[in-house]
Amino acid sequence: MSENKNTQRIKSIVVLAMFAALAFVIELVFRIRVAGFLTFDAKDAVITIGSLFYGPLSGIIISLVISFIEMITISTTGIWGFIMNFVSTAAFAGVASLIYKKKRTLNGALIGLAAGSASMVVLMMIMNLIITPIYTGMTVQAVADMILPILLPFNLAKVVLNSAFVLLLYKPIFIGLKAAHLAEGEVNFRFDKKTVIVAVLGFALVAVALVVFFVVLGAKLG
Repeated sequence: MSENKNTQRIKSIVVLAMFAALAFVIELVFRIRVAGFLTFDAKDAVITIGSLFYGPLSGIIISLVISFIEMITISTTGIWGFIMNFVSTAAFAGVASLIYKKKRTLNGALIGLAAGSASMVVLMMIMNLIITPIYTGMTVQAVADMILPILLPFNLAKVVLNSAFVLLLYKPIFIGLKAAHLAEGEVNFRFDKKTVIVAVLGFALVAVALVVFFVVLGAKLG
């Protein structure tokens, strides 16, 4: 029994390391400059999927590791950017996986992603008011004036797009890990009504987020 637990623990560590590495690679190669200083990457989706597999603590730890690696490699905002990135990703992944852990159904996943998105957006509005003036030199009022027209739409579109990626990629990634004997549980994949609904919802969310990024925010900051 002890040997089985050790084997499962090693597998979990390997998979989490894979998610962390994939999240950082995606951050390097798949960064979309939306407008001005606003940039989107899909690392939150990868970290959240890992968190859905292994629980909220795993997501928080990966968020911490990736935010630190980003700070010492590609970031230009130092410790303040590290704090912002960690809080943003940890809130999204941690809250989503905490709810999904208690209700492992499609409804649980949707509720978790919605709650994680709301938590992330609210925290980012607060963090922008506190931290952004420190490392940009802007006044608090100047940052506050950006919330409704720019920062709120950007963060909403960001969590919507990451949520869409989670919905579209969770099952294929699980099937791949299961085939590689790195995940436990039933695959239970069927091309049925629920599968179609998830796919349609995911692609619809992607479309909405991209419109906000490139049309709405692009017009305001372009």
